[in-house]
Amino acid sequence: AGKTTLNLTLSGLVATRAGQVGFDGQDITGLHSRQVVQHGLIQVPEGRKVFPNLSVHENLELGAFTRGRERKQQNLDKVYETFPR
Repeated sequence: AGKTTLNLTLSGLVATRAGQVGFDGQDITGLHSRQVVQHGLIQVPEGRKVFPNLSVHENLELGAFTRGRERKQQNLDKVYETFPR
């Protein structure tokens, strides 16, 4: 059905053959995957494909890594507010 190819294309891991990829009002067509992540578009592993030996907090810290040290705590606070225990 093309779901995997679509996700890989959105993430910048597969080249777009036609058309454009837009995210948050910006054209991200052809960007490297690192640049796509910096725009805020990420993939979240399905099921238990996170780092099983790390705590939930440690996994969230890894997810906040690219947002910069100065915004890390702000991002973690937002996640904990959105998803309270």
